[in-house]
Formats: sequence, structure tokens, C-alpha cells
Amino acid sequence: MNIQSTDRTIGRTNTISIFTKVNAAIPSGGMYKIILPSSIKPILPVNCFSSYGFTMINNGAPSCSYDSSTNSINTNNFIFAGSGDALIGVTIKNSPDTTPANFFFQTFDSAGNMIGNSSKGYFLTATPLQLAVSANKTNSQVDSTFKITVNCTLAVELTSSNLIRVTFPQASYNTASIACSSGTTIACNSTIDQTSGILTVTLRPPCTQCKPGTNFLFAIDGLTNPSFINSDT
Repeated sequence: MNIQSTDRTIGRTNTISIFTKVNAAIPSGGMYKIILPSSIKPILPVNCFSSYGFTMINNGAPSCSYDSSTNSINTNNFIFAGSGDALIGVTIKNSPDTTPANFFFQTFDSAGNMIGNSSKGYFLTATPLQLAVSANKTNSQVDSTFKITVNCTLAVELTSSNLIRVTFPQASYNTASIACSSGTTIACNSTIDQTSGILTVTLRPPCTQCKPGTNFLFAIDGLTNPSFINSDT
């Protein structure tokens, strides 16, 4: 099993070519099924292409349909005469994050009886986008409080259940009075890695549903600069 992609970036349209080893014939009226992971949807209407190894019934063009109840793509007019390598292509929308997405594959006869079932799934992992951000720090003097303001433009949608994570370089930070805001105060929390001294501040997006292209400001206040100078601070 192998999947080749044109673009694995999260949330983007991706044309995938699926190479499968088929060990038993798919007769006329049978079906090849691609079971998509829940995080991935096909671009509708579904269009199958690159049907290497398959034979089209009545010399027709490759035809597929989408079953929303099982989130699967089904061939309509394909047969596979023997065994060997098969190739089919479809266009999907990638996962909205980098969680590995697991595809499964099945074949059926004309009565709907299963002929073959992939013994394991095939994982397709989307790649993250670069965030368009700029940051401004109010004070860089040692042992003094500072506020950092971040201007962020989203490339993918964020909802109120998502998180924004800001990582500060290794140092000894005083986080007792840390506060986050975006027009109004928003909840946030902070953790310091006891081994590395790296500070991580986590907050929710300042909107319920932030669409791609949304620009917003958020600020982290109440931090204290380290009592020494290094190249990171």
C-alpha cells in the first residue's frame, strides 16, 4: 500500500494516488471501497482517475460515489480481472491538524460480500503551516516586567476548543502575575520545564470560530525578564 500526494499541508485540497496490491479479482458489479478517516472528506462531486490495473465496464470512464454514512468512496464501474497492482486517484481535503489519518481499503463482489480487507490502515499525516505572526515586547531590561503583544494571521480555521501555544526561550521567569488578553481578558496557563527552563504559555483563540485569513491581536502580560542577559532574551 502506498499513497502519493500533491499537497499534504493541513486543510488544503490534496490529490492522492492510491497504490494497492489486490490479491483477488473484483467481478462485474463488484466494488473497491476506500474508507476515509473521520478527519478527511473528499472534494465533491467525487472524481476517480488514474485507474491503472482496473478495467472499466462497457468501456466507460472511471466512476466513483461517496457514501457519507461510512465516509467512504466506492467505485461504480470497475472490475479487476486477476491479482496485482492497482492504482486509483481521488481528491480530498486534508486533516485540519497533524494527527495521523488512517485509511482502510476493501473489495466486494456483486452481492455485497467482502472479498478483501486491508490488514492494516495506511497513515497519511498532514504537514503544519507556517503562522504569519509578528510580536512586540514592551521592555527588555533585566529583572523588569514586560508585556508581549502578538499579531497573528490564520491560514486555517481555529475554534474555541483549539489552543494557541507561545514558547519563550530558556531562562528563569517569574510567572506569578501572568495574564492574557485580546481586547478583554482571556484564560491562559503557563508551565515551565524544570530541566530546560523553557516557558510555555497556552491560551484559547480570542474568537469562537476564527476563519482562515482572520487577523487578531493577543497579549501576554505580567512576565518578568530574567536577571541576566543572554542572546535569546
